[in-house]
Amino acid sequence: MKEKFLKALVSETRRKILKQLAESYKTPSDLSRLIGKSKSTVVEHLQKLEEVGLVERVKRPGRKWVFYRLTKEGRSLVSSSTRSIVIILSL
Repeated sequence: MKEKFLKALVSETRRKILKQLAESYKTPSDLSRLIGKSKSTVVEHLQKLEEVGLVERVKRPGRKWVFYRLTKEGRSLVSSSTRSIVIILSL
């Protein structure tokens, strides 16, 4: 794993966001409700995850909402084969 990914995973909130996005696309409001953090906090964490290439924005023409999803790198971090690595890092 790259160092930038490891730094992004230090935050428990970011790990929760990645776990939620592994299930499906979500808006910042969805994530806020699911993980129990303010929308502004969630947006800050999404920006960091986007900067390191773990999540990406999905804008749909004609829709006012912005969705987020995992990138290929993000999906590889939350796949069943690497979950133990993420758990170890969280300790």
